[in-house]
Amino acid sequence: MLFKVFCLYDSAADSFQTPFFQPSLGVVNRTLTDEVQSGDSQLSKHPSDFSLFELGSFSMMDGCFSLHDEPKRMYSLDELIGS
Repeated sequence: MLFKVFCLYDSAADSFQTPFFQPSLGVVNRTLTDEVQSGDSQLSKHPSDFSLFELGSFSMMDGCFSLHDEPKRMYSLDELIGS
């Protein structure tokens, strides 16, 4: 199985957060939408500070990463929730 590798960039901290793995962008969209709408997290309090980046992919079959030359910006969290 192939997982995509994502991470959030925090513009207030000027740094990337720990990467995470999901099978698709759709699963990430759902997870982040739920988190932003939960109302009690840094993501929900400051969605415009966070942007999602795709870093590449990870194969569970051979344990290899295939990373983009540069992180690929997908959207900011306020764009995701339509603010």
